Amino acid sequence: MSDGNIIKFPDRKEELKSTKEKIEDLERAREYYEEIAYAAMDDITNTLAVRGYHPLKDLTLVRDMGVLMNLIVAMMYRVDGKIHFLQEPMDEMHMVITHIKEINDAKREEIFPTEDE
Repeated sequence: MSDGNIIKFPDRKEELKSTKEKIEDLERAREYYEEIAYAAMDDITNTLAVRGYHPLKDLTLVRDMGVLMNLIVAMMYRVDGKIHFLQEPMDEMHMVITHIKEINDAKREEIFPTEDE
């Protein structure tokens, strides 16, 4: 009997090993991005504290800084071509901010027209 007619099924141990390695790679990547984001947040926290905004004294500020930290991580994922669940909401926030800025600029122009007009 020749081996040419035998269907080789995937080795379950190899499949599990491969999955485990992928999970470990994802965990290492997450740790890498979070390390950078924590360093950035330290700088932001210090800058805010110097200006009188003390994140540890205001729970709302702590919560908002947590959002910023996650946005920084999502940004780095995107730059490296990886998917993060916050990238789509970030795109939506960008569109909203851009739209609001356009509205505000138009209102400002109505109130303070340029000399050309």
